[in-house]
Amino acid sequence: MTDNKDAKGQDFGTGPKIYHIVRGNLVVEKSMQFYDGDTYIVDNGMDIYIWMGKNTEVDEEFAGAYLSEQMDMARRGAPKVTSVDQGKEPKKLIDLLGPTFKVVPGGTGSMLKKVEPDKELAPTLYRCVDDKPSKLQLKRSALDSHECVILDLPKMIYVWEGKDSTAKDKYAAGHLARELNSKRKFMVPIKVIGEGEEPEEFLSPLK
Repeated sequence: MTDNKDAKGQDFGTGPKIYHIVRGNLVVEKSMQFYDGDTYIVDNGMDIYIWMGKNTEVDEEFAGAYLSEQMDMARRGAPKVTSVDQGKEPKKLIDLLGPTFKVVPGGTGSMLKKVEPDKELAPTLYRCVDDKPSKLQLKRSALDSHECVILDLPKMIYVWEGKDSTAKDKYAAGHLARELNSKRKFMVPIKVIGEGEEPEEFLSPLK
């Protein structure tokens, strides 16, 4: 029998518990129909999956990382937490979800408001220190595999996740990116990239 527990670490019996991330909150999901614009947590006790639809918003991705980290911490780090992109589900997850699992277009919507970019903003690189932005030099050497950084550009905000950064680091960087975005005259999209996945738009401002 699988020893599954809920978000607070309490036993809930056999079978996975599925949570839908709705505007930063966990909502128990009984349907196996996932929206491609949303993020879900599949909690199977010792295995926790963060499933991200191809059109999910960055704030929901960060909420999923943070909330799953809270589940993990409640069980003293015993579970294995795995992030899964739509279309790349491992067989173990597919087996857990069962034959009725399917993905449909749509979603609950992001907490972020999108408007036109601020073309006068100079590129700025930040890291998060005590939940506050700390400016870094615009150099590729400032990228640390153990950290997350934010590159603030006129038409985009990039959140770069080092390969050894923690879920807590990722959540803090995402929160900071949203804070920076909210202070702009015009808000822009936020894009998350992993180490080794840097597009030219991200690399070109870095010396």
